[in-house]
Amino acid sequence: VQGPAGGDVEALQTLYAGRDPLPPGWQNATVGEQIGGTVSEAEGAFTITAGGRDVWGTADELRFASRTLIGDGDITARLDSLQAPHRWTKAGVMIRESAESSAAHAFLLVSGARGIAFQRRPAAGADSVHTDGGAGTAPRWLWLSRRGMRVSAYVAGDGEPWRLIGADTITMGAEARIGLAVSSHTDTTATAVFSQVSVAPVTEWLHADVGAVGVKGWVRAMPAGIRIAGAGEDVWDAADAFHFAWVPLAGDGEITARVSSLAAVRAWSKAGVMIRESLDPGAPHAFMLVSGSKGAAFQRRSEQAGVSDSTPGGAAIAPLWVRLQRRGQVVSAYRSHDGLGWTVVGSATIVMGERVLAGLAVSSHTSTATSQAVFERVTVR
Repeated sequence: VQGPAGGDVEALQTLYAGRDPLPPGWQNATVGEQIGGTVSEAEGAFTITAGGRDVWGTADELRFASRTLIGDGDITARLDSLQAPHRWTKAGVMIRESAESSAAHAFLLVSGARGIAFQRRPAAGADSVHTDGGAGTAPRWLWLSRRGMRVSAYVAGDGEPWRLIGADTITMGAEARIGLAVSSHTDTTATAVFSQVSVAPVTEWLHADVGAVGVKGWVRAMPAGIRIAGAGEDVWDAADAFHFAWVPLAGDGEITARVSSLAAVRAWSKAGVMIRESLDPGAPHAFMLVSGSKGAAFQRRSEQAGVSDSTPGGAAIAPLWVRLQRRGQVVSAYRSHDGLGWTVVGSATIVMGERVLAGLAVSSHTSTATSQAVFERVTVR
């Protein structure tokens, strides 16, 4: 094995220890003298087994599934379950400077029987700090947000709004690791299952008005999600007018989001998730939306400048979970009230290229005013 410039072969072996099936860009690291454990991913769910004496004090023992984060960014995940052999077994989301056992980090966790906590090491080798997050067990939603040196920790139950537990200054370099962490607090391994994991650098999302919107739209990051304002006569017929925030998607994939609010100015004001071939107003696309007062719908244009189609998704207003899933040229649309049980609204063959845009769309259904929608727990994978 050829090590990094400093010749630290042992650190490289530690970082890449136990390569299990993981999505591209993810790595499975052993931190400290961690005892056993594996990491695997299937259909978006990460299963981690881990020993380790603790994540605490001045040095840690844990298993860490992570990817690179450069600069500001966020991780959100749902801890579905935790099989805990100890009351201080810990599982959660982590931003960590490195795989060194004494590295600076922020750790938002659910424990075996000691509730929720925001724990961190503000600088390499420093003592750990604890903020109690109250009682709670899995399932639980977890979110860490890094802005500069400031890391904020939020938690939520299913169907609940985010609640801030705490924030602190963590001295880390611009390049860090961000991911999922488990430590059993005993020689016996613990098992944690995470779903709907999303890691997003703040600069990753692009946005623009599509078509003749009349009033310029905008996107603003919020402590609990993304707020988008969009005008435009409609997303319909042979050409669209709306505001779109997106990331690139290559090949198969899906996008999920909770439309937590929609300030509609028309009955057909629309907000939802979209997979689109391009920013051309007449581009093929799929759009799973919730409207101002016309319910949910799966709308799409199957070919360039073609006629739009719509499948009703039933009576609904925000908040509503929406999802699009792309497999080859077939796109399927789903809705959910809680993000757990999903109902298929429809599927359609939509002719698009290999590389598409996956994102969040808002149209007010008028060129004279914007509608504003707030999206939470957005995942693209």
